[in-house]
Order: sequence, then structure tokens, then C-alpha cells
Amino acid sequence: MSFLPITILNLILSIFTYKIAQKTNANKWLYVFLTVIPGIGTVFFMYIVLSSILMKLDQINYLKSEIQVTSELKNDI
Repeated sequence: MSFLPITILNLILSIFTYKIAQKTNANKWLYVFLTVIPGIGTVFFMYIVLSSILMKLDQINYLKSEIQVTSELKNDI
């Protein structure tokens, strides 16, 4: 079995990994390197996507709690 299709897929995924690493202030070239490795790259890409989703959910929850605190303060006044 040839590694060429997997390598091509990982090269495409590495573009998205680079963009995600840029937005999350992570080491871009390390993330790209780990994504390009056949076999490991696809699993690493799934990890990156899931961790970035969880990070964004944490940010949303923080903002929701801040909104609740400010609305409670307005109600006390």
C-alpha cells in the first residue's frame, strides 16, 4: 500500500492546522510537522480541531458568566 494518498491528505490537513495554530498562538511549524507525518498526522489533526473547539467553548462560557455578573450588578442598583 502506498503512503502517497495519506501524505497528500496530511499535506492538505496541515494547511488547516497552520491556520488553527496561528489563531491559538501555538507553535505553527511544530503543528504542521506533526500533521504531515503519515499515520500520526490525521490523529493529531483531530486532536487539534477538538482542542480548539473546547477552547472556544471555554471562552464562550467565560463570556456568559461575565454577562450574568454584570446583569446581576445592574439589577442590584
